[in-house]
Amino acid sequence: MISGEITVNDLSQYNLIFGPPGTGKTYTLEKIIEDAVDKGLSYRYITYSKSMASDAQKRIDAPKNQVSTLHSAISQIMMLRAGEDGDFLTPSQIRDFCKAHNLSYGNSNTNVDSDPENLDTDWSKFSYSYAKFVETLGEHPIDEDAYKYSWDINPAVILPKYLEYKKHLGRRDYEDLLVEGLRIPLPRFDILIADEVQDFTPIMWEILKRWPSTYFVMAGDDYQELYTYRGVKTSDFLQWREKAKTFHLTQSFRFGNSVRDMAAVITSRIRFGENKHYEGLGSTEVRDISMDKYVRLPSQKVILTRTNRLAKEIGKALTEQGKITLSINTSHEGFQPWTRNMLRLVNIISKFPKLSMEEIQYLIPHLYAQGILVRGLKSDLQRGKLNLEKDLEGNYKITIYQMDKTEILKHLKLSDKQIGLMYQFVESGIKDEDVVYIDTVHAAKGMEFDQVWVSFDSTKRILDEWEENEDVERKIINVALTRAKKYLGIGLFDDKYPSPLYDELVAKIHGQRTLI
Repeated sequence: MISGEITVNDLSQYNLIFGPPGTGKTYTLEKIIEDAVDKGLSYRYITYSKSMASDAQKRIDAPKNQVSTLHSAISQIMMLRAGEDGDFLTPSQIRDFCKAHNLSYGNSNTNVDSDPENLDTDWSKFSYSYAKFVETLGEHPIDEDAYKYSWDINPAVILPKYLEYKKHLGRRDYEDLLVEGLRIPLPRFDILIADEVQDFTPIMWEILKRWPSTYFVMAGDDYQELYTYRGVKTSDFLQWREKAKTFHLTQSFRFGNSVRDMAAVITSRIRFGENKHYEGLGSTEVRDISMDKYVRLPSQKVILTRTNRLAKEIGKALTEQGKITLSINTSHEGFQPWTRNMLRLVNIISKFPKLSMEEIQYLIPHLYAQGILVRGLKSDLQRGKLNLEKDLEGNYKITIYQMDKTEILKHLKLSDKQIGLMYQFVESGIKDEDVVYIDTVHAAKGMEFDQVWVSFDSTKRILDEWEENEDVERKIINVALTRAKKYLGIGLFDDKYPSPLYDELVAKIHGQRTLI
Protein backbone atom coordinates (compact mmCIF):
# COMPACT_ATOMS: atom_id res chain seq x y z
CA MET A 1 0.00 0.00 0.00
CA ILE A 2 1.19 3.53 -0.79
CA SER A 3 1.33 6.06 2.04
CA GLY A 4 -1.70 8.28 2.47
CA GLU A 5 -4.18 5.84 0.91
CA ILE A 6 -5.84 4.64 4.12
CA THR A 7 -9.10 6.31 5.15
CA VAL A 8 -11.42 5.87 8.13
CA ASN A 9 -13.63 3.59 6.01
CA ASP A 10 -10.69 1.16 5.69
CA LEU A 11 -10.26 0.78 9.43
CA SER A 12 -11.25 -2.10 11.67
CA GLN A 13 -11.45 -1.90 15.46
CA TYR A 14 -7.72 -2.61 15.73
CA ASN A 15 -5.31 -1.57 12.99
CA LEU A 16 -1.61 -2.12 12.49
CA ILE A 17 0.41 -0.05 9.99
CA PHE A 18 3.87 -1.39 9.23
CA GLY A 19 5.98 1.44 7.84
CA PRO A 20 9.59 0.67 6.91
CA PRO A 21 11.93 3.71 6.87
CA GLY A 22 10.79 6.58 4.66
CA THR A 23 7.50 4.97 3.61
CA GLY A 24 5.41 7.75 5.13
CA LYS A 25 3.63 6.13 8.05
CA THR A 26 3.30 9.47 9.85
CA TYR A 27 1.96 11.02 6.63
CA THR A 28 -0.53 8.15 6.43
CA LEU A 29 -1.69 8.85 9.99
CA GLU A 30 -2.09 12.52 9.15
CA LYS A 31 -4.31 11.62 6.18
CA ILE A 32 -6.46 9.41 8.42
CA ILE A 33 -6.83 12.37 10.79
CA GLU A 34 -7.80 14.70 7.94
CA ASP A 35 -10.48 12.22 6.87
CA ALA A 36 -11.68 11.85 10.47
CA VAL A 37 -11.98 15.63 10.90
CA ASP A 38 -13.93 15.85 7.62
CA LYS A 39 -16.30 13.20 8.97
CA GLY A 40 -16.72 15.04 12.28
CA LEU A 41 -14.90 12.35 14.29
CA SER A 42 -12.74 12.99 17.35
CA TYR A 43 -9.14 11.76 17.58
CA ARG A 44 -6.14 11.56 19.91
CA TYR A 45 -2.62 11.18 18.52
CA ILE A 46 0.04 9.70 20.83
CA THR A 47 3.68 9.45 19.81
CA TYR A 48 6.89 8.47 21.54
CA SER A 49 8.99 11.62 21.96
CA LYS A 50 8.45 15.34 22.47
CA SER A 51 10.24 16.21 19.22
CA MET A 52 8.02 13.85 17.22
CA ALA A 53 4.91 15.23 18.92
CA SER A 54 5.97 18.82 18.20
CA ASP A 55 6.62 18.01 14.55
CA ALA A 56 3.24 16.26 14.23
CA GLN A 57 1.44 19.21 15.84
CA LYS A 58 2.86 21.56 13.21
CA ARG A 59 2.14 19.27 10.29
CA ILE A 60 -1.41 18.48 11.33
CA ASP A 61 -2.00 21.99 12.68
CA ALA A 62 -3.48 20.46 15.83
CA PRO A 63 -3.54 21.67 19.46
CA LYS A 64 -1.48 20.00 22.18
CA ASN A 65 -4.56 18.40 23.70
CA GLN A 66 -4.92 16.26 20.56
CA VAL A 67 -1.29 15.48 19.67
CA SER A 68 1.33 14.74 22.33
CA THR A 69 3.41 12.14 24.11
CA LEU A 70 1.64 9.75 26.46
CA HIS A 71 3.13 11.52 29.49
CA SER A 72 1.79 14.87 28.29
CA ALA A 73 -1.63 13.40 27.51
CA ILE A 74 -2.04 12.07 31.05
CA SER A 75 -0.75 15.32 32.54
CA GLN A 76 -3.34 17.24 30.50
CA ILE A 77 -6.16 14.93 31.58
CA MET A 78 -5.17 15.36 35.24
CA MET A 79 -4.62 19.12 34.76
CA LEU A 80 -1.15 18.98 36.31
CA ARG A 81 1.34 21.83 36.04
CA ALA A 82 5.12 22.02 35.74
CA GLY A 83 7.31 24.76 37.27
CA GLU A 84 8.21 25.98 40.72
CA ASP A 85 4.56 26.28 41.73
CA GLY A 86 3.50 23.16 39.86
CA ASP A 87 2.94 19.51 40.68
CA PHE A 88 6.28 17.95 39.73
CA LEU A 89 9.68 17.81 41.37
CA THR A 90 11.87 20.69 40.23
CA PRO A 91 15.59 20.40 39.44
CA SER A 92 16.42 22.29 42.64
CA GLN A 93 14.36 19.84 44.70
CA ILE A 94 16.09 16.90 43.04
CA ARG A 95 19.43 18.54 43.72
CA ASP A 96 18.49 18.95 47.39
CA PHE A 97 17.54 15.27 47.59
CA CYS A 98 20.89 14.24 46.10
CA LYS A 99 22.78 16.51 48.49
CA ALA A 100 20.93 15.10 51.48
CA HIS A 101 21.86 11.54 50.49
CA ASN A 102 25.37 12.20 49.19
CA LEU A 103 24.51 11.48 45.54
CA SER A 104 26.23 13.21 42.65
CA TYR A 105 23.83 15.24 40.51
CA GLY A 106 25.80 17.37 38.03
CA ASN A 107 24.09 18.79 34.96
CA SER A 108 23.16 15.53 33.29
CA ASN A 109 19.60 14.55 32.45
CA THR A 110 18.17 11.14 31.75
CA ASN A 111 16.26 11.18 28.48
CA VAL A 112 14.83 8.50 26.22
CA ASP A 113 18.12 7.71 24.49
CA SER A 114 20.26 7.55 27.63
CA ASP A 115 22.24 4.31 27.58
CA PRO A 116 23.16 2.88 31.02
CA GLU A 117 26.80 2.78 29.94
CA ASN A 118 26.78 6.53 29.33
CA LEU A 119 25.27 7.66 32.63
CA ASP A 120 27.79 9.73 34.56
CA THR A 121 26.12 10.76 37.84
CA ASP A 122 24.49 8.91 40.73
CA TRP A 123 21.18 10.64 40.01
CA SER A 124 21.18 9.74 36.31
CA LYS A 125 21.89 6.11 37.17
CA PHE A 126 19.15 5.96 39.78
CA SER A 127 16.52 7.73 37.66
CA TYR A 128 17.33 5.50 34.69
CA SER A 129 16.85 2.30 36.73
CA TYR A 130 13.78 3.70 38.47
CA ALA A 131 12.17 4.58 35.11
CA LYS A 132 12.84 1.11 33.72
CA PHE A 133 11.50 -0.52 36.90
CA VAL A 134 8.23 1.44 36.57
CA GLU A 135 7.85 1.18 32.81
CA THR A 136 8.35 -2.60 32.75
CA LEU A 137 5.81 -3.00 35.58
CA GLY A 138 8.55 -4.32 37.83
CA GLU A 139 9.72 -6.98 35.40
CA HIS A 140 13.22 -5.50 35.51
CA PRO A 141 14.37 -5.31 39.14
CA ILE A 142 15.50 -1.83 40.06
CA ASP A 143 18.97 -3.01 41.04
CA GLU A 144 19.56 -5.09 37.88
CA ASP A 145 21.67 -2.46 36.08
CA ALA A 146 23.73 -1.71 39.18
CA TYR A 147 24.96 -5.31 39.19
CA LYS A 148 25.29 -5.57 35.41
CA TYR A 149 27.33 -2.37 34.96
CA SER A 150 29.13 -2.40 38.34
CA TRP A 151 27.75 0.96 39.46
CA ASP A 152 28.91 2.29 42.81
CA ILE A 153 25.32 2.95 43.90
CA ASN A 154 22.38 0.61 44.42
CA PRO A 155 19.11 2.17 43.16
CA ALA A 156 17.10 -0.25 45.34
CA VAL A 157 18.55 1.40 48.46
CA ILE A 158 17.76 4.91 47.17
CA LEU A 159 14.19 4.12 46.05
CA PRO A 160 12.36 4.14 49.44
CA LYS A 161 14.08 7.39 50.42
CA TYR A 162 13.08 8.95 47.12
CA LEU A 163 9.46 7.83 47.39
CA GLU A 164 9.27 9.24 50.92
CA TYR A 165 10.79 12.53 49.72
CA LYS A 166 8.15 12.91 46.98
CA LYS A 167 5.38 12.12 49.45
CA HIS A 168 6.74 14.65 51.94
CA LEU A 169 6.77 17.42 49.31
CA GLY A 170 3.48 16.37 47.77
CA ARG A 171 5.15 16.28 44.35
CA ARG A 172 5.20 13.84 41.43
CA ASP A 173 7.75 12.80 38.84
CA TYR A 174 7.05 11.87 35.23
CA GLU A 175 6.99 8.13 35.92
CA ASP A 176 4.07 8.78 38.28
CA LEU A 177 2.10 9.93 35.24
CA LEU A 178 2.27 6.46 33.72
CA VAL A 179 1.20 4.84 36.98
CA GLU A 180 -1.72 7.28 37.13
CA GLY A 181 -2.56 6.35 33.55
CA LEU A 182 -3.40 2.84 34.76
CA ARG A 183 -5.91 4.24 37.28
CA ILE A 184 -7.67 7.35 36.03
CA PRO A 185 -10.66 7.40 33.66
CA LEU A 186 -9.45 8.08 30.12
CA PRO A 187 -11.64 10.10 27.71
CA ARG A 188 -13.12 8.24 24.78
CA PHE A 189 -12.17 9.17 21.20
CA ASP A 190 -13.49 7.94 17.88
CA ILE A 191 -9.92 7.29 16.74
CA LEU A 192 -6.94 6.63 19.00
CA ILE A 193 -3.64 6.78 17.11
CA ALA A 194 -0.29 5.59 18.45
CA ASP A 195 2.81 6.31 16.35
CA GLU A 196 6.29 4.74 16.70
CA VAL A 197 4.76 1.97 18.80
CA GLN A 198 7.82 -0.27 18.46
CA ASP A 199 9.40 1.90 21.19
CA PHE A 200 6.50 1.81 23.68
CA THR A 201 7.27 0.23 27.04
CA PRO A 202 5.03 -2.39 28.73
CA ILE A 203 3.26 0.14 30.97
CA MET A 204 2.54 2.37 27.95
CA TRP A 205 0.89 -0.58 26.18
CA GLU A 206 -1.27 -1.29 29.22
CA ILE A 207 -2.47 2.32 29.23
CA LEU A 208 -3.27 2.23 25.51
CA LYS A 209 -5.17 -1.06 25.90
CA ARG A 210 -7.53 0.52 28.42
CA TRP A 211 -8.01 3.77 26.46
CA PRO A 212 -11.56 3.63 25.00
CA SER A 213 -11.96 4.27 21.25
CA THR A 214 -13.93 3.08 18.25
CA TYR A 215 -10.79 2.63 16.16
CA PHE A 216 -7.29 1.99 17.51
CA VAL A 217 -4.55 2.64 14.92
CA MET A 218 -0.93 1.62 15.65
CA ALA A 219 1.97 2.56 13.36
CA GLY A 220 5.54 1.40 13.63
CA ASP A 221 8.29 -0.89 12.42
CA ASP A 222 9.78 -3.50 14.72
CA TYR A 223 13.01 -3.34 12.67
CA GLN A 224 13.39 0.25 13.91
CA GLU A 225 13.03 -0.67 17.58
CA LEU A 226 15.82 1.07 19.54
CA TYR A 227 14.99 0.93 23.23
CA THR A 228 15.13 -2.71 24.26
CA TYR A 229 17.65 -1.69 26.93
CA ARG A 230 14.85 0.34 28.52
CA GLY A 231 12.53 -2.67 28.67
CA VAL A 232 10.83 -2.40 25.25
CA LYS A 233 9.77 -5.82 23.91
CA THR A 234 9.16 -6.60 20.22
CA SER A 235 6.44 -9.06 21.22
CA ASP A 236 4.30 -6.28 22.75
CA PHE A 237 4.00 -4.76 19.28
CA LEU A 238 3.81 -7.88 17.12
CA GLN A 239 1.23 -9.68 19.23
CA TRP A 240 -1.38 -7.31 17.75
CA ARG A 241 -1.07 -9.15 14.40
CA GLU A 242 -3.42 -11.79 15.77
CA LYS A 243 -6.44 -9.48 15.99
CA ALA A 244 -5.56 -6.28 14.09
CA LYS A 245 -6.12 -5.44 10.44
CA THR A 246 -2.64 -5.06 8.97
CA PHE A 247 -1.50 -2.53 6.37
CA HIS A 248 1.98 -2.67 4.82
CA LEU A 249 3.41 0.50 3.27
CA THR A 250 5.53 -0.55 0.30
CA GLN A 251 7.30 2.52 -1.11
CA SER A 252 10.10 4.49 0.52
CA PHE A 253 10.42 8.01 -0.79
CA ARG A 254 13.59 8.73 1.20
CA PHE A 255 16.28 6.64 -0.48
CA GLY A 256 17.02 4.28 -3.36
CA ASN A 257 17.09 0.50 -3.51
CA SER A 258 20.82 0.73 -2.81
CA VAL A 259 20.07 1.63 0.82
CA ARG A 260 17.13 -0.76 1.01
CA ASP A 261 19.38 -3.63 -0.10
CA MET A 262 22.10 -2.66 2.37
CA ALA A 263 19.52 -2.59 5.15
CA ALA A 264 18.17 -5.97 4.00
CA VAL A 265 21.62 -7.50 4.54
CA ILE A 266 21.29 -6.47 8.17
CA THR A 267 17.61 -7.14 8.81
CA SER A 268 17.41 -10.50 7.02
CA ARG A 269 19.20 -12.10 9.98
CA ILE A 270 17.02 -10.62 12.70
CA ARG A 271 15.65 -13.65 14.50
CA PHE A 272 12.36 -12.27 15.75
CA GLY A 273 10.42 -9.77 13.67
CA GLU A 274 8.12 -9.08 10.76
CA ASN A 275 9.89 -9.27 7.39
CA LYS A 276 8.72 -6.49 5.06
CA HIS A 277 9.17 -5.94 1.34
CA TYR A 278 9.27 -2.41 -0.03
CA GLU A 279 10.78 -0.40 -2.88
CA GLY A 280 13.18 2.53 -2.62
CA LEU A 281 12.05 5.22 -5.05
CA GLY A 282 14.96 7.59 -4.53
CA SER A 283 18.60 7.41 -5.62
CA THR A 284 21.40 7.01 -3.11
CA GLU A 285 25.14 6.56 -3.57
CA VAL A 286 26.64 4.03 -1.15
CA ARG A 287 30.36 3.87 -0.34
CA ASP A 288 32.79 2.23 2.05
CA ILE A 289 34.77 5.39 2.85
CA SER A 290 37.01 6.63 5.64
CA MET A 291 35.71 9.35 7.92
CA ASP A 292 38.54 11.70 6.91
CA LYS A 293 37.54 11.47 3.24
CA TYR A 294 33.84 11.75 4.05
CA VAL A 295 34.16 15.02 5.99
CA ARG A 296 35.86 16.60 2.98
CA LEU A 297 32.78 16.07 0.80
CA PRO A 298 30.80 19.20 -0.12
CA SER A 299 27.43 20.02 1.47
CA GLN A 300 26.22 19.33 4.99
CA LYS A 301 27.38 16.09 6.59
CA VAL A 302 26.07 13.85 9.37
CA ILE A 303 27.95 11.18 11.33
CA LEU A 304 26.00 8.59 13.35
CA THR A 305 27.57 6.56 16.15
CA ARG A 306 26.61 3.71 18.42
CA THR A 307 27.31 5.53 21.70
CA ASN A 308 27.52 9.04 23.12
CA ARG A 309 31.09 8.34 24.12
CA LEU A 310 32.11 7.68 20.51
CA ALA A 311 30.27 10.80 19.33
CA LYS A 312 32.37 12.83 21.78
CA GLU A 313 35.62 11.20 20.63
CA ILE A 314 34.90 11.84 16.96
CA GLY A 315 33.90 15.43 17.69
CA LYS A 316 37.13 16.02 19.58
CA ALA A 317 39.22 14.54 16.76
CA LEU A 318 37.52 16.59 14.05
CA THR A 319 37.73 19.79 16.11
CA GLU A 320 41.47 19.28 16.40
CA GLN A 321 41.51 19.16 12.59
CA GLY A 322 39.75 22.53 12.42
CA LYS A 323 36.27 21.16 11.69
CA ILE A 324 33.04 22.50 13.18
CA THR A 325 31.00 19.81 14.93
CA LEU A 326 27.51 19.95 16.40
CA SER A 327 25.17 17.45 18.05
CA ILE A 328 21.93 16.64 16.23
CA ASN A 329 19.88 16.53 19.43
CA THR A 330 20.01 19.94 21.14
CA SER A 331 19.94 18.24 24.55
CA HIS A 332 23.30 16.65 23.58
CA GLU A 333 25.04 19.98 22.87
CA GLY A 334 27.46 19.42 25.73
CA PHE A 335 28.94 16.46 23.83
CA GLN A 336 30.53 18.66 21.15
CA PRO A 337 32.95 21.63 21.45
CA TRP A 338 30.70 23.80 19.28
CA THR A 339 27.16 24.98 20.05
CA ARG A 340 24.45 26.51 17.90
CA ASN A 341 24.85 29.71 19.88
CA MET A 342 28.55 29.88 18.90
CA LEU A 343 27.67 29.41 15.23
CA ARG A 344 25.11 32.19 15.26
CA LEU A 345 27.46 34.59 17.04
CA VAL A 346 30.26 33.90 14.55
CA ASN A 347 27.93 34.58 11.63
CA ILE A 348 26.66 37.81 13.21
CA ILE A 349 30.14 39.12 14.01
CA SER A 350 31.40 38.20 10.51
CA LYS A 351 28.86 40.71 9.10
CA PHE A 352 29.85 43.48 11.52
CA PRO A 353 29.24 46.42 11.37
CA LYS A 354 26.35 45.79 8.97
CA LEU A 355 23.77 44.00 11.08
CA SER A 356 20.01 43.71 11.27
CA MET A 357 18.21 44.85 14.40
CA GLU A 358 17.46 41.20 15.21
CA GLU A 359 21.18 40.37 15.02
CA ILE A 360 22.08 43.36 17.20
CA GLN A 361 19.54 42.30 19.81
CA TYR A 362 20.97 38.77 19.80
CA LEU A 363 24.59 39.96 20.04
CA ILE A 364 24.34 42.54 22.82
CA PRO A 365 23.33 40.23 25.73
CA HIS A 366 26.31 37.98 24.91
CA LEU A 367 28.81 40.83 25.03
CA TYR A 368 31.10 42.42 27.60
CA ALA A 369 32.57 45.73 26.50
CA GLN A 370 35.99 46.52 28.02
CA GLY A 371 34.93 44.86 31.24
CA ILE A 372 31.59 46.70 31.35
CA LEU A 373 28.50 44.63 30.61
CA VAL A 374 26.51 46.13 27.72
CA ARG A 375 23.08 46.21 29.37
CA GLY A 376 20.87 47.16 26.44
CA LEU A 377 20.62 49.16 23.27
CA LYS A 378 18.75 52.10 24.82
CA SER A 379 21.13 52.72 27.73
CA ASP A 380 24.21 52.37 25.51
CA LEU A 381 22.79 54.81 23.00
CA GLN A 382 22.18 57.27 25.83
CA ARG A 383 25.80 56.89 26.99
CA GLY A 384 27.07 57.32 23.45
CA LYS A 385 28.73 53.94 23.56
CA LEU A 386 26.71 52.34 20.77
CA ASN A 387 25.90 54.03 17.47
CA LEU A 388 23.18 52.94 15.06
CA GLU A 389 22.50 54.22 11.59
CA LYS A 390 21.18 52.65 8.41
CA ASP A 391 23.09 52.25 5.17
CA LEU A 392 21.58 52.82 1.74
CA GLU A 393 20.22 49.26 1.70
CA GLY A 394 18.37 49.77 4.97
CA ASN A 395 20.72 47.66 7.13
CA TYR A 396 21.84 48.88 10.54
CA LYS A 397 25.48 49.77 11.12
CA ILE A 398 26.67 49.27 14.69
CA THR A 399 29.80 50.53 16.45
CA ILE A 400 30.59 49.40 19.99
CA TYR A 401 33.53 51.19 21.61
CA GLN A 402 35.09 51.37 18.15
CA MET A 403 35.73 47.62 18.28
CA ASP A 404 36.66 45.53 15.27
CA LYS A 405 35.49 41.93 14.74
CA THR A 406 38.24 40.27 16.72
CA GLU A 407 37.81 42.71 19.61
CA ILE A 408 34.09 41.93 19.75
CA LEU A 409 34.89 38.21 19.75
CA LYS A 410 37.27 38.65 22.68
CA HIS A 411 34.57 40.29 24.76
CA LEU A 412 31.90 37.64 24.30
CA LYS A 413 30.67 35.99 27.46
CA LEU A 414 32.06 32.63 26.42
CA SER A 415 34.96 30.47 27.58
CA ASP A 416 38.45 31.08 26.20
CA LYS A 417 38.30 27.66 24.56
CA GLN A 418 35.07 28.48 22.73
CA ILE A 419 36.36 31.87 21.60
CA GLY A 420 39.54 30.20 20.37
CA LEU A 421 37.51 27.88 18.14
CA MET A 422 35.56 30.80 16.72
CA TYR A 423 38.55 32.98 15.76
CA GLN A 424 39.34 31.35 12.42
CA PHE A 425 35.78 31.85 11.14
CA VAL A 426 35.07 35.39 12.34
CA GLU A 427 36.02 37.00 9.01
CA SER A 428 34.34 34.53 6.65
CA GLY A 429 31.41 33.28 8.70
CA ILE A 430 30.18 29.69 8.73
CA LYS A 431 28.12 28.03 6.01
CA ASP A 432 25.88 25.01 6.55
CA GLU A 433 28.26 22.79 4.61
CA ASP A 434 31.10 23.68 7.01
CA VAL A 435 29.33 21.90 9.88
CA VAL A 436 29.57 18.19 10.65
CA TYR A 437 26.67 16.94 12.77
CA ILE A 438 27.62 14.07 15.07
CA ASP A 439 25.29 12.12 17.34
CA THR A 440 24.01 8.68 18.26
CA VAL A 441 21.66 6.68 16.05
CA HIS A 442 19.04 7.07 18.78
CA ALA A 443 19.22 10.87 18.53
CA ALA A 444 18.63 10.71 14.76
CA LYS A 445 15.54 8.50 15.01
CA GLY A 446 12.72 9.82 12.85
CA MET A 447 15.06 12.14 10.92
CA GLU A 448 16.59 12.07 7.45
CA PHE A 449 19.69 13.71 5.97
CA ASP A 450 21.20 14.12 2.50
CA GLN A 451 24.58 12.68 3.54
CA VAL A 452 25.25 10.19 6.33
CA TRP A 453 28.38 8.36 7.47
CA VAL A 454 27.78 5.47 9.88
CA SER A 455 30.57 4.56 12.27
CA PHE A 456 30.67 0.79 12.87
CA ASP A 457 32.70 1.06 16.08
CA SER A 458 31.16 -1.01 18.86
CA THR A 459 32.08 -1.59 22.52
CA LYS A 460 33.76 -4.44 24.35
CA ARG A 461 30.62 -5.21 26.34
CA ILE A 462 28.44 -5.46 23.23
CA LEU A 463 30.92 -7.75 21.51
CA ASP A 464 31.37 -9.92 24.60
CA GLU A 465 27.59 -10.42 24.71
CA TRP A 466 27.04 -10.53 20.94
CA GLU A 467 24.67 -13.50 20.95
CA GLU A 468 22.38 -11.64 23.35
CA ASN A 469 22.80 -8.27 21.60
CA GLU A 470 22.76 -9.23 17.91
CA ASP A 471 19.09 -8.50 17.16
CA VAL A 472 19.32 -5.16 18.94
CA GLU A 473 22.50 -4.18 17.09
CA ARG A 474 21.00 -5.12 13.73
CA LYS A 475 17.99 -2.91 14.38
CA ILE A 476 20.15 0.02 15.42
CA ILE A 477 22.30 -0.27 12.30
CA ASN A 478 19.16 -0.59 10.15
CA VAL A 479 17.95 2.75 11.53
CA ALA A 480 21.37 4.33 10.96
CA LEU A 481 21.64 3.22 7.31
CA THR A 482 18.12 4.34 6.45
CA ARG A 483 18.61 7.97 7.54
CA ALA A 484 20.53 8.71 4.30
CA LYS A 485 18.80 10.21 1.26
CA LYS A 486 21.52 10.94 -1.32
CA TYR A 487 24.81 9.58 0.06
CA LEU A 488 25.55 6.80 2.53
CA GLY A 489 29.05 6.11 3.76
CA ILE A 490 30.15 3.38 6.15
CA GLY A 491 33.44 2.93 7.95
CA LEU A 492 35.37 2.77 11.21
CA PHE A 493 36.72 5.62 13.31
CA ASP A 494 38.95 3.25 15.26
CA ASP A 495 39.37 -0.47 14.60
CA LYS A 496 39.66 -1.43 18.30
CA TYR A 497 36.11 -2.84 18.62
CA PRO A 498 34.60 -3.13 15.11
CA SER A 499 31.03 -4.35 14.77
CA PRO A 500 30.75 -7.70 12.96
CA LEU A 501 28.01 -6.10 10.84
CA TYR A 502 30.58 -3.93 9.10
CA ASP A 503 32.07 -6.90 7.27
CA GLU A 504 28.62 -7.99 6.08
CA LEU A 505 28.05 -4.63 4.41
CA VAL A 506 31.55 -4.34 2.96
CA ALA A 507 30.98 -7.73 1.32
CA LYS A 508 27.72 -6.41 -0.13
CA ILE A 509 29.38 -3.30 -1.55
CA HIS A 510 32.45 -5.11 -2.95
CA GLY A 511 32.36 -5.48 -6.70
CA GLN A 512 29.29 -3.28 -7.24
CA ARG A 513 30.16 -0.26 -9.33
CA THR A 514 26.73 1.37 -9.40
CA LEU A 515 24.00 1.22 -6.85
CA ILE A 516 20.66 2.72 -7.90
